[in-house]
Amino acid sequence: MRIRDESGQELVATFFVEPGDPPYGLDLIFESAGGRTASGVPRNRDYSPALLLLLTRLALLGASLDDALLDSRNTERLPVAERRLLLAGRPFPVRLGVERDLTVLRDVLTAAQGTVASNANPSKGSNRRRRIRLRLGVPGYSTDEADRLQSRLAAPPPRVDIVLPPTSVELAPEVHHSPKSRSSGTGTPRQQDAAARLALEMYSMALATQYFEERGWQVADVSRTFSWDLALTAEGRPETHVEVKGTGTDGTRVELTHAEVEHAQSFEHMVLFIVREIRLDRSGEQPVAHGGTIRVFQDWSPAPARLTPSRYAYEVPE
Repeated sequence: MRIRDESGQELVATFFVEPGDPPYGLDLIFESAGGRTASGVPRNRDYSPALLLLLTRLALLGASLDDALLDSRNTERLPVAERRLLLAGRPFPVRLGVERDLTVLRDVLTAAQGTVASNANPSKGSNRRRRIRLRLGVPGYSTDEADRLQSRLAAPPPRVDIVLPPTSVELAPEVHHSPKSRSSGTGTPRQQDAAARLALEMYSMALATQYFEERGWQVADVSRTFSWDLALTAEGRPETHVEVKGTGTDGTRVELTHAEVEHAQSFEHMVLFIVREIRLDRSGEQPVAHGGTIRVFQDWSPAPARLTPSRYAYEVPE
């Protein structure tokens, strides 16, 4: 089966899911790249972006990577220990949802292929885009639901549209706009920017709530009362607080208030939940947010070296 990205574009990369051998739940087999098809198209040319997309969607489902094996013809008869893709010192299982950067994990998986392949057959070189088998544990998916998981991974997540009620909220007076800024729809530029900001916030909060509820948490929105956004509780787990940020940028920098930083540095169980590269549909009366990529930082405490002062309170002399 082919995988489609968030825009609906089909990537040239093939995978399938099948029941795993005990004690594993489900196996994802990701086909190799290289060579050309009968029509002359490079075979599985989107290997790297498709693998990253699969890991990302598995992370959103709360999946664990319980083992990873090279699954090519040259290695299928080798003992499992000789086919295993060693993840640069990381032990299995790997909880995908708490990985700080799935791009790094993707690169580790591909780099490990060359080592295993070279050991198995030095004459075959160290191709890093081979057929691999990922052994998974996915909450809510039993061993007889391989087809359901395969379909879920192949398609982009359902679009979540937050339709805003009419609003007259304006940004604070100290927020200025470039004379070159373009606007669409009705209302003043400040009203439009306020509506866009509210759309980003509501959309990000909805995704964060869904994300943590799917992982067994009771989620309370406390953003109107406290400096953090969500309070998570679950039996047998410590109370956890979540700071939610939504942005249309690449998310490499987000804004934090003094109170947000102070709480994150003092509270033991904090999570930073970022939805980046969100798109805004401005064709209607109110902007509608959709798409984006989620990044989750567990045990988050903002390091002082990563904080840049952007505003100051100035006491005017008498």
